[in-house]
Amino acid sequence: MRSVLTILAAILLTISAGASTVTHFSLVRSVPAQDQKLELPPPRLQLWFSQAPAVVVSQITLKRDAVEIALGKTVVDDKGKSMYADPVKPLGAGAYTVAWRAAGDDGHVLSGEVKFTIQPKRIP
Repeated sequence: MRSVLTILAAILLTISAGASTVTHFSLVRSVPAQDQKLELPPPRLQLWFSQAPAVVVSQITLKRDAVEIALGKTVVDDKGKSMYADPVKPLGAGAYTVAWRAAGDDGHVLSGEVKFTIQPKRIP
């Protein structure tokens, strides 16, 4: 009986160790970065994840003061585990919120936000 318990304990430890190495879908980094203050507007909004985002649900939107800003089509880069969208027009000074929605291997749709600011031009 003792050897059976030892074997069961070993199996449980192996299973739990393997489960802890499973990577859940999450945002790894972004450009612009969270709370970044920029002097120039970004030509592209790009988000990197722990897994390749699913094309079907992946979306990026941009708002400034609750007003949606036009972006080009959201593009998913499977190899780079990222997605990006380009502003249709150059962005002006102000506070922006990038909202994203995506899913990884498990199919659960997640969403989040990245906020950044474009500083007003300094007059010399």
